[in-house]
Amino acid sequence: MLKKRILTFMLVLFAVLFTPLCVKESASAATKPNYSGAKTAIIAAYKSYSTEVDVSKYNINYKKNYKKLKKMMSEIVNNTPELFYTGTSYTVSRKKSNDMVVKIGLGYSSTYAKSSGAPKKGAIKKAKAKLDTAVSTAIGKLDSKMTKIEKALVLHDYIVSTTAYNDKKANTSRVKDYGALVDHKANCQGYTIAYMLLLNKAGIKSKIIQSEKMNHMWNKVKIGKYWLNVDVTFDDPVDAIKLADQYGVVKHDYFMLSDKKLKKGEHYGYSVGKLTSTTKYDKKYWQKVNSAFVRNDGKWLYISPSGVCERETVLAKTFTLLYSAKIASFVRFKDNIYYYIDYKNNAIYKYTISDNSANLLWKCENYYKSPYALKQIKVSGNYIAYKVGNGTGYKTGKLAVESSGNLA
Repeated sequence: MLKKRILTFMLVLFAVLFTPLCVKESASAATKPNYSGAKTAIIAAYKSYSTEVDVSKYNINYKKNYKKLKKMMSEIVNNTPELFYTGTSYTVSRKKSNDMVVKIGLGYSSTYAKSSGAPKKGAIKKAKAKLDTAVSTAIGKLDSKMTKIEKALVLHDYIVSTTAYNDKKANTSRVKDYGALVDHKANCQGYTIAYMLLLNKAGIKSKIIQSEKMNHMWNKVKIGKYWLNVDVTFDDPVDAIKLADQYGVVKHDYFMLSDKKLKKGEHYGYSVGKLTSTTKYDKKYWQKVNSAFVRNDGKWLYISPSGVCERETVLAKTFTLLYSAKIASFVRFKDNIYYYIDYKNNAIYKYTISDNSANLLWKCENYYKSPYALKQIKVSGNYIAYKVGNGTGYKTGKLAVESSGNLA
């Protein structure tokens, strides 16, 4: 299967000469650039929809500190949650006399900028309201009794379940959290920033890791004293035929991995500095779970190759096999009702957890001739959407369901 990649933005840095100011600066001050302060000021300026920000007090020398300045701006424009409206270019005003940076002109995305370059405040505020609603929906999946690793799991599964990989240039929001959480179409940058945003809202520390050699991004998540790797994009696989999003498939191959294990796989060309990692989660059972984890009555439901399983906590050593079946997919309709594909019978079943029962709803062979087989399902409103495949292509369809979960 082809893995996903990101076409990163190339930041364009325009050096604009600025009229010298009659201010004498000491040599010691000029040798101590304050990138943290400058970054905070620039982010605040973007959030207040300014077109420029004074950074003269942060002692950044354009010629000496060019690479770090460019890196700082890249992090702000490309990797900062909630700044979905920033553009890919900015300007730098500096003094002729000593090359010190005085002001930075802020660029905005063409979607949110007027012809003059000024931001469309109304459009940004409307879009931000949509993003805030989307974030609230995701955070609403959590409860106070969950551990940090459980919260991180729920948010991981939410993004994978609701977002389709998309790296088309026409989709300008694909590189932002807005693309993943509102438009539900994003590339790895969008997935990564969205996950960071949700983790931040959940009180979980995270960082963005980038490999230029891979042209790829993912997250580091802090659990206890350790920093673990989570690659939400790689856990949302596309199908091998049309490279389209797979209905109802949520993988966990890249959830809470150590640097040691990550580097043994497909990830390379990156540095994590002095962040402490651990191998304690490298061989966890969830790496074989291809469905979302579902919180039900304080416990966790998921599927294994054996059927529907339940654990008291995500890290519990033991589990209960609630219902035995050859299950290939498992999606939630409502609290008590789920659907799954029984790949042995090539059919969709309704599973009711309250009485631990399963009932046949729909058989593929009654509607599609061999070799078509059920591949994927998902719940969309009051419908079950499905894909059937014959090895060279897919056909899609949907089944209307009643509030009882039975076919309408």
